[in-house]
This record gives sequence, C-alpha cells and structure tokens, in this order.
Amino acid sequence: MKKIYLLFLLISLSDTLLAQSCGSINFTTQTSIDTYAATHPGCAVIFGNVSISGDDITNLAGLNGLIAITGTLDIKANPMLTSLSGLSNVSQIGQSVNIESNPLITSLDGLGNLFNIGGSLRIVFNNGLQNISALSKIKTVNGFLSIGANPLLTSLSGLENLTNIIGEVSIAQNTVLTNVDALSALTSIQGYLFISENPALVNLTGLINLRSLGNQNYVSIINNNSLTSLSGLDKINPSEISALTIINSIALSYCGVESVCKFVLTNPTFYNITSNATGCNSIQEIKQTAYCISLPVTLINFQGKNTPEGNSLTWQTTSETTNYGFDIERSLNAKTFMKAGFVEGNGDTNETKSYSFTDVITEPLVYYRLKQIDFDQKFSYSRIIIIKVKDKDALTTVYPNPADNQLYVEIANRNQPYQLVNEQGIILQKASSIPSKPLETGKLPNGVYILKIGEESHKVLITR
Repeated sequence: MKKIYLLFLLISLSDTLLAQSCGSINFTTQTSIDTYAATHPGCAVIFGNVSISGDDITNLAGLNGLIAITGTLDIKANPMLTSLSGLSNVSQIGQSVNIESNPLITSLDGLGNLFNIGGSLRIVFNNGLQNISALSKIKTVNGFLSIGANPLLTSLSGLENLTNIIGEVSIAQNTVLTNVDALSALTSIQGYLFISENPALVNLTGLINLRSLGNQNYVSIINNNSLTSLSGLDKINPSEISALTIINSIALSYCGVESVCKFVLTNPTFYNITSNATGCNSIQEIKQTAYCISLPVTLINFQGKNTPEGNSLTWQTTSETTNYGFDIERSLNAKTFMKAGFVEGNGDTNETKSYSFTDVITEPLVYYRLKQIDFDQKFSYSRIIIIKVKDKDALTTVYPNPADNQLYVEIANRNQPYQLVNEQGIILQKASSIPSKPLETGKLPNGVYILKIGEESHKVLITR
C-alpha cells in the first residue's frame, strides 16, 4: 500500500519536480526555519523526513514554500510554537504525521490543504489544542490513528470525511472530549479499537457506520466515566472481534448492542467485562439485554433534562407485551439505585406509546434508569442516563403562579428572548430581552399560558 502511494505521490508531483528537491531535514531553531528559503532555494518538495523540534521555534512561516514531503512529518516538543500556518501549501505527506507535545498550538490550521497521509496520524500531548478542523480534506489514513492526551480538545470535528483507517484507532485521555460524532463516515479500520480514559465522553454514536475491524482485532472500552451506552458499535462484524474488554466505566449500563451480543453469545472466553454500571457489569447482565434475548417491551428514546419543575424524564415504546409498568430508579453514584416513582404500562400494544415522569430533586448530578416490569414480575433495565442540575444561581423563577395582573421573572441573565404563548400557540407577547419590570397580564383571559425564555418553557396559569 505504501509503495503504491509513494509512486502516486511522485507522479502527481511531476509538474513541480523541476524545482529543486531536498533530502531529510531537521529544524531545531527558529533561524533554521526562517532561513530555509535562502539556504534551500526553490526546494518545494522534501524527499525524506521533516523533523521540527526546538526550544525557540515560535512559527513555521519560513516553510510556506513547501508543497509536499515524501517521508514523515514530525512536529514534536516545541514549547514556544503557536501556529502551523507555515505549512498551508503542503498537500501530501508520503508517510506519517506526528504532532506531539506542542503546548501552545490551539488548532491545526496550516494543514488545511493536506488531503493524503501515506502513513499514520498521531496527535498527542498537545495541552492547548482545541480543534482539529483543518484536517477536513483527509479521507484515508494509511496507518494508525491516535488522538490522545489533548486536555482541551472537545470534539473530533475535522474528520468528517475520513472513511478508512488502515491500522489501529486509539482515542484516549482527552479530558473534555464529549463525542466522536465526526467519525460518522468511518466504515472500516484494520486494527484494534481502543477508547480509554475520556471522562467527558458521553456516547459513541458517531461510530454507527463502522463495520469492519479487519482480521481479528480487539475492542477495548476502558475508564470512560460519562459513557452510558455502547450504541454506535452496533454494526461492527462480530466475527472480526478477537477479544472484548469493557471495564471501569461507572455509568455504562447498556452494552447489549448487536455486535457485542453476537460476540458474547458465541465466545465463551476472550472477554473482560466488569466494574461498569448495572446492566453492563458482567457477561450475564449483557445476555439479559433486549437484543440478546427477546424482551416483551421495545424501549426507545429514553432521555432526560433538568427543568425548573425538576428532572424531566421521557421515553417511548414501539411495542409492549404484558407490560405492567416502569419503576423509575435514581442514583447519586451510578451504583446504588432507589425507586423514585412508578409509571403504569399499556399491557399489550403494537402502537408507539410515550411516557414521562418528573423527579423533584436538587442534587447536582443524578443517574436514572428504568426498570420495566411484566405482569409476572419479570423485569429488565434500561440504559442509565445522566442529568446535571443547573446551578441555583442560573435557575429562572416565575411568580406568582397562578398569576392575575402581573407576572414577575427572576433570572440572572435578562439578555435573552422571551415569548408568552396561549394554548392555541398564538404569541401574545415577545421581546429580544426580558424586561426588569413585571410582565402585564391583566388584559389576558383566564387560562393556561406558556412563557418561553431562551430554551426554557414555564407553564403559567392566569386566573382572577
């Protein structure tokens, strides 16, 4: 694969080879970069490797004449480097790219024209890196992909066009990474899948189109404490999984996706599943999930949010058989759950049914799950969801309720729009900001109204 790629690279650069070409070069000072054009006149293509590592290197502007590197690009241990913009004309790199331990770069701007990488892509230990959106032209990585220990990186946006990785994938120790949605075009990797120690990672749904791991590779999901579900790994070919490790993710309660179920039902060994939340704490619990066995209730869309009235939970079923109802269970640590309420089921139905429950609680972080109970008292658990309660100072207070002539709104941020809407959806009052004076309601007829403030909605009763 690499030989073919290098041949392609040479052919594609045929029009530029009239310019002087250079061999491998190590840049260790800012001066060596600033004087590159003078010391290597006309050198637009480097036939070899490029290493950039120096204590006083602040920028790469002196390299703006480069258009390609046939070897590896290694940008490592540059404590003063703030930007990669000097590489903005580089479109192809024949081997690997390594961007490591550059604490002051906040983005990969400068690699925006890079559309092919002949080897691996490694982006690690960059303490100030906030986005990698400049990589949007890359469709294939011809080696492994490693994105790790970038404490300010919140998403993988920039990898939306990446479809194939000819190697392993490691996503680890990214402190504020919340999702992998940018990998939604990824269909195959040819190595292991390792996702570990990403404490803010909420879901893996961005991997929903990943089907192939190549020839017998392992899947490891380890120490991702906000992760609640393995949804997203559904379509991986289970016959290509050699071993499965799912451990130490305290909120992870739903592991019964198709690929995992088929693997654990056909492999008596080669797995380590422990120290997760109930529902995904053992092989036996996974075998009891909806896909692994035919359960009488098909539960979808279980979600929740914090509202002024409390934590609002909603869910739906697409079919029910002998469904007695749902215990709503809450926990403050994702391990010990207690019953918060009960919602009656619909017995037998093939129609979509919607359910809701509001839990009046003021704890800052609450875990919820549903315990679906049959009439014969058999039961199964849903995945666990997490609701973070808003800070008290951020809460909106609307009073009196019921109201008569005036409605007061207490809120920290008044610089947001509001609407007062009647039951027919007609907007009666609106403005781009919330006035400091009370809202006048004396001329409105008695009835129920909805006061919308930003993304919040408050039900208000007007009566006299």
